[in-house]
Amino acid sequence: MAPASASWSTGLKKVVRVDLSRQHIVKALRRAGMHEIADSAQATLPETVDPATVERFCAVHGVSKSILMDRMGGSP
Repeated sequence: MAPASASWSTGLKKVVRVDLSRQHIVKALRRAGMHEIADSAQATLPETVDPATVERFCAVHGVSKSILMDRMGGSP
């Protein structure tokens, strides 16, 4: 009888960086009723936005994920 082979997971996950479009960010902010911040995003963010840039932009404008979700009626 052949020995059983075990497949062990190392627990490592592949992380894939996802850039967002400026329009996606603007649309989410408008949907949350944050029209002035959306206008600022439209005027200042590049067409393609990496997550770090989005985080900095949101921090400057006092927007967190929880605030955005709350304004959009979601839950974490």
